[in-house]
Amino acid sequence: MGYLIACFVIATGHVSGTVVDKRLDILFSIGGFFLFGAAGTIILAQWLGYCKSQEEREVLLASGILSLANGAIFVGDIFVVLAS
Repeated sequence: MGYLIACFVIATGHVSGTVVDKRLDILFSIGGFFLFGAAGTIILAQWLGYCKSQEEREVLLASGILSLANGAIFVGDIFVVLAS
């Protein structure tokens, strides 16, 4: 939750036209990549084997994939910041 708040503050700064240091933006993007990538990997590698029902398995699979996708978005953000 704290990471969501920090990213929201940085995004609000970008939208409002405030100058946000590129190094700070890239630092948060790298952190997001590692955090969401690790969470998605752990969900898919560890928790998927403990499912008791098909519905639970589908929820965990979706959670893992969305977490990895979010990590990929942070990687894209790194390249966008570097290009600007």
